[in-house]
Amino acid sequence: MLTDITLIDLVRFFATEHEESDTVEFKSYYEKGQNNHKHKEDAVLKTICGFLNSSGGLLVWGAPEGHIPAGRQTKVFTGALSPVSKLIEKDTFISRVANAIVPLSNLVKMHRVEISTGEYVYVFDVEQSVHKPHQFDNRYWVRLDGQTSVAPHYLMVLSACVQPERKH
Repeated sequence: MLTDITLIDLVRFFATEHEESDTVEFKSYYEKGQNNHKHKEDAVLKTICGFLNSSGGLLVWGAPEGHIPAGRQTKVFTGALSPVSKLIEKDTFISRVANAIVPLSNLVKMHRVEISTGEYVYVFDVEQSVHKPHQFDNRYWVRLDGQTSVAPHYLMVLSACVQPERKH
């Protein structure tokens, strides 16, 4: 269960290399070229929107910085966490999701793991939406080949016609 994830779980998980996929995204807090917290939070919202419009997924914000090992072409994430230096209350962030992603979705779950005083890792579990397409920043986002990308119009038209089965 999402709320059972602890600091020990995160440290153990990132003790080995992990790659991103269409349903897994790792975001380091110290991304190069991004010093503004709002820009970093917007990148998280963009990924959440992409998960809603695709197959759902898990996002870890505060993950280690990714790197490409010699002789490989895919970025891997391993080692020390890069915690977020801002406390974000669950209700505040879920409210931001509700105001920033349209149409409204209640398929986003968030769990905060305190790393040390004033440092946190946030884990988001996002279900695939049956009410897609969703927009963030007036654009549709999807997960393609392990990346969050602006969705081509034809893909959004198709996704509106072919809805996933409801689990309820």
